[in-house]
Amino acid sequence: MMEIKDALLLMISFSSMIIALLILIVNMSGQKQKK
Repeated sequence: MMEIKDALLLMISFSSMIIALLILIVNMSGQKQKK
């Protein structure tokens, strides 16, 4: 049971990291288009 919980936590933290990176990339590209 603990192993499944650890795997879920790892997946959630990994996916949140990817989402943060995507938001950062979108913000950077958006700033470039404005200029």
